[in-house]
Amino acid sequence: TYVFSLHAGPWKIWEDNKFRIPLRLMARQSLAPYVKSEEWLDWTRFGFDYFEKAFGTPYPFGKYDQLIVPDFVAGAMENVAAVTFNERSVPRGDRSARQQERTFNTLLHEMAHMWFGDLVTMKWWNDLWLNESFASYAAAHAIATHPDFGHAWVSFHSDKSRGYFADQLPTTHPIVGDIPDTQVAESVFDGITYGKGASWLKLLVFRVGEERFFAGLKDYFKKHQYGNTTVDDLLSALEEKDSRKTQEFAKPWLHTAGLNRVKVQAVCSKDSRLTALEIEQTSPEKLDQLRPHSMNVAIYLDPGEREQWTAKRVIRVDYDGAKTSVPVSENLECPTLVFPNATDDDYVRLQFPSDTFLKLRNELPRLADPVHRTLIWDSIGWAIEDGEMSLEDAITLTSQVLPLEKDFAVLGHIERFMRFSIQERIEDFQDRDLRIRLAKPIDEAVEKILVDTKTAKDFRLSAFDFHIAFLTLREDRDSLVRIFEGKTKFPELKLDQPKKWAILKALAELGDTRADTLAKTEKDKSAEAELAKRAIAAALAPYPEKLKIIEAIIKPNTQT
Repeated sequence: TYVFSLHAGPWKIWEDNKFRIPLRLMARQSLAPYVKSEEWLDWTRFGFDYFEKAFGTPYPFGKYDQLIVPDFVAGAMENVAAVTFNERSVPRGDRSARQQERTFNTLLHEMAHMWFGDLVTMKWWNDLWLNESFASYAAAHAIATHPDFGHAWVSFHSDKSRGYFADQLPTTHPIVGDIPDTQVAESVFDGITYGKGASWLKLLVFRVGEERFFAGLKDYFKKHQYGNTTVDDLLSALEEKDSRKTQEFAKPWLHTAGLNRVKVQAVCSKDSRLTALEIEQTSPEKLDQLRPHSMNVAIYLDPGEREQWTAKRVIRVDYDGAKTSVPVSENLECPTLVFPNATDDDYVRLQFPSDTFLKLRNELPRLADPVHRTLIWDSIGWAIEDGEMSLEDAITLTSQVLPLEKDFAVLGHIERFMRFSIQERIEDFQDRDLRIRLAKPIDEAVEKILVDTKTAKDFRLSAFDFHIAFLTLREDRDSLVRIFEGKTKFPELKLDQPKKWAILKALAELGDTRADTLAKTEKDKSAEAELAKRAIAAALAPYPEKLKIIEAIIKPNTQT
């Protein structure tokens, strides 16, 4: 966090001087028509109302400015009483509910830093994770209380997915890293710092309890305001509110790397009653680190062919070590299946018995809980990676399930799965015919969503982006041109400038010179248009010219 900031320019300024904290929002004059200023200010007031109550500490500064600035590298950056945002937070075209939630989340993330980062600041960069993780957790916690964003914790899982991905790479590292200098500090803004750290905080809150956690947080701010701290100071404040040893729980989590795996199986009596849950925890061989965990386990009974699958009971379990047996005293029927980490509070990779995994895949559209559907998509991605499920089977499943999903937060996770588990794998195939064949089923499913007026517009906006991506995989240049020229239309979707530039960049990626011809007909004079034109020119450039462009990027002082 930086104490001093200076932002100069002929800003368009929106103000609210009636709120207890003077608020200002600023943007370039040319961007101003696209800024939903009242929405930004409403969200800002909501954030202050929420955080002041949750943290038990008034906002510590005299005003609050938010500036939407050009050429900003990061998504957003907090300074004391002034936050800068990338102009990507203000789309010039249609905006989906998921994009709206993402902007709201970023706004609250940066606001949370006014307390965790500015009012109380880390002593050294090895606790950078706590600044960022806390802001991510606090933003999700706040959004979850807003009436318009009911599935904030499902969206939060995308942060956790970043952690899962980073934690399974050879480059994984402990949450608390060894940071000898500021140059190293710049290299740890990654999925561990944000995703795993925030996910561990969610687990900590689940273990301690929200009431005790926020009571400890209030004491922490009161004791350390305008000072510097380490993570141990926070853990000490929490330990005073909780009889369990918080610091002992934290040690293996903060100082060792890697992602544990868990498998949960039901133990039933001869008369088909549930008697226990057997929990098996493993860790990557090279890291060999088991940790203490807490989670909820959902108990499912087969609902029959026409009903949705809903959990009949949720059982809280604590587990540690390789094997834990949790007795079940309630008189419960032997379940059809058990679902670990049912409320997504634990940070762990789920492993299902093969028959359970197959049933969950087959019943995916009928799982009532959006959290459970999200976690299954995680498991499908891992199954592809581990060779337990073929790419073609995953494509078939996705093309069948995608049009049936009605939750925009889950859809966001499916999009992530499609991009990283399917699209990138298809792109890697050298066989052109194979790429086209694999891309076709999902593209056809996406197109069905686009033409179905009963499907919410938010879903069709996302479908449009994937339609362009999969038409590109199919090398269907003429279809891309027909959409650009308005010969192919989709109900209630306006072909705005961002969509047009996306189509032309896709055409250029395929080496189609019509991209350059059509780009010259566009009258868009925005900075985004200039960047799109440069991208098109670079994509269409002959190979020697591409090398010069790359050389200019990696060696900026080289004359070309």
